[in-house]
Amino acid sequence: MTLADRGDLLAAPLAVSMEASKQRGAPASVASAYGVRAYCGYLDGDLKSAQADVGVALRVMRSSESSVMLGAWTRTAVVIAVERGEPAAAQQLLDDVWRRRALGTGLPGTFLLLARGQLRALSGRHGEAR
Repeated sequence: MTLADRGDLLAAPLAVSMEASKQRGAPASVASAYGVRAYCGYLDGDLKSAQADVGVALRVMRSSESSVMLGAWTRTAVVIAVERGEPAAAQQLLDDVWRRRALGTGLPGTFLLLARGQLRALSGRHGEAR
């Protein structure tokens, strides 16, 4: 993440990581590479590509038991959707991904609470944003 604002320097190493992860059948690594590229794209202002990349990361991780990664990429997707002016899509995504999942403790719960709080604050429900 040291180079998060220098997405131009990350394209090649992330592409290598994505390809190697796919060849080795390592879905969590594939999702991580796409998720990191999404976050870097977001920081660089390339919201369209960032949204596409985080979508891949989420599709890969939805069936996973890794609630930390699922939470991280859900939070990233919500931030990107909000930045694109799509809060309803962000809320739908949050509902879809976390339906029938426990809030959890630690990072997964934190990611969910941050995303949910941001959406509630955007809709004027500040008291519910905590």
